[in-house]
Amino acid sequence: MRFPDGGRRLLAAALLLVTAFATSAAARTVLELDTAVQPVALHDWGDAWTDPTGQAQAHQVATDPGIAWTPTRDNAIYPLATGKALWFRFTVPPAPDAERWYLEIPYPSVDRATLYTPDGAGQWAAQSAGDRLPVAEWPVPHRHPLLPVQVSA
Repeated sequence: MRFPDGGRRLLAAALLLVTAFATSAAARTVLELDTAVQPVALHDWGDAWTDPTGQAQAHQVATDPGIAWTPTRDNAIYPLATGKALWFRFTVPPAPDAERWYLEIPYPSVDRATLYTPDGAGQWAAQSAGDRLPVAEWPVPHRHPLLPVQVSA
């Protein structure tokens, strides 16, 4: 697939996601984006949490100090049952405005993956892809969820 900048920068992760820039929502560490090494895997730079109700909203997840986040790790399996939601949070560092980064969920059978990004007004902007949405409604139509990550200098 071709992108406007002639290349693509990929972050590998899985399922329902939150990007965190706000201090209360920030992950333990900042993800290292390196254009020379791609894709950039999440490794242990993020945190994961399973919402047992599947009803949590982005603003709640970002500000609730009672959530028991666990560090992400390579090759981890996050089992989900019906009605639950898996959240990841990670912090993206500043990057040149000309760089384009994408969050890739390299699994074609995802019901819905949503990338939440804080906007300038303190709200959470959402982008979604997955089997429950027509591919034409995805931010980047692809064979599996591929979501643009907002970066700026």
